[in-house]
Amino acid sequence: VEPGISAYASAMTSCRNDGMWEQVVELLKEMQETGMDMDHINYNLAISALGYQGFWERALSLMEQMSYSALSPNRFTYGSAMLACARGFQWQQAVNFLEDMKIVSIQPNDKELGCVLLACGIACRWQLSLEVLHSMASKDIVSSGMAMQA
Repeated sequence: VEPGISAYASAMTSCRNDGMWEQVVELLKEMQETGMDMDHINYNLAISALGYQGFWERALSLMEQMSYSALSPNRFTYGSAMLACARGFQWQQAVNFLEDMKIVSIQPNDKELGCVLLACGIACRWQLSLEVLHSMASKDIVSSGMAMQA
């Protein structure tokens, strides 16, 4: 029996949760090489694994590769990419993704906006953090926990 997409996703989740980002990327590559139809979950897991390690360039490269599989980024893709940008000190790109989400009609939630606040905070862009926070509050997106973290 050949493993399917769900089996790969489970293995990738385990590896990501254990900090084994290289293994996650290797599993994604294995799926691509075997010609398996990819889905958002597999790409998002790899982007997330890279994001947790701060490998923003590799994460964004995978996000771009999604388009070759006729997949558009979803909320989790954007959130994972924003986290990668925050950890990679790429606050401008994180803010750009927030704008991209609005363009493609994906309403950011407190997690995505929290990643942007984190990116701005790491870069000492406190004015921008306040602008984003107030924008969130005006759209009734901020949870009380997120506002306190900002």
